[in-house]
Amino acid sequence: MQPVSILVLGLAGVGKTLFAKAFSELLDSYGEATCLVNLDPAVVEVPYDPDVDIRDYVSYESVIREYQLGPNGALILSCDLISEHLNRIVSDIEAFSADYIVVDTPGQMELFIMREISSEVVSSLSRMSSVIGVFLVSAPALMKVDSMLTSLVMSKIAEFRLNIPMYTIINKVDLLSDEDKRRIASLLSSYEELRDVVLTQVLESSDRYRVIATSLLKLLEETGLPHPLTEVSAMDGRGLEAFYSALDQAYFR
Repeated sequence: MQPVSILVLGLAGVGKTLFAKAFSELLDSYGEATCLVNLDPAVVEVPYDPDVDIRDYVSYESVIREYQLGPNGALILSCDLISEHLNRIVSDIEAFSADYIVVDTPGQMELFIMREISSEVVSSLSRMSSVIGVFLVSAPALMKVDSMLTSLVMSKIAEFRLNIPMYTIINKVDLLSDEDKRRIASLLSSYEELRDVVLTQVLESSDRYRVIATSLLKLLEETGLPHPLTEVSAMDGRGLEAFYSALDQAYFR
């Protein structure tokens, strides 16, 4: 069977790097052949020893000096320069003969998702593996309904841009009480309940705000809420085994 490449995605601060580390360690503990890839050329340190590292080919600091760019411009160009080294990156990955390739993507999601490099990465990995996305959402952010709606829509945007199966995972559940987790799970398991809560919240808002909220809800109604929804904590490991079991059943059974 083909290996599975897992693109770890999400907004800045949702815990992508720690999830990539924790999930790779879980795979290792089950004896799975795993390749952990750092695809962020600007990160200074990561809490793991990457098997394949884009920083071996693209240096953010060198880009700043060579092109005389500011921090943001250098970030954009560094991510774009990944495309020049994709063949070598894929070759490095293939050398591991891994069943699972876990790809830690750039911290600023828009630098990856909203640029052509994301499609090029998917295309390159698709030649040697099945490619899926894991879209991480921060559990504390889901305590506000508007943030919950935004996170769900961002997951759909990522799925649309990359055109790959997308698993939405709630990370940092260790920061929530059991009551808060039950409330979030209830909202995310029923479109009707989510819709009613959102519409109630926006009753006193401007007409424009209500129109936007209604349109976003319509998108979720037509495309569906994330299912199955997995709750994890990359910090203490809860939920990671359930996600591993789901992938194992889907791709290796």
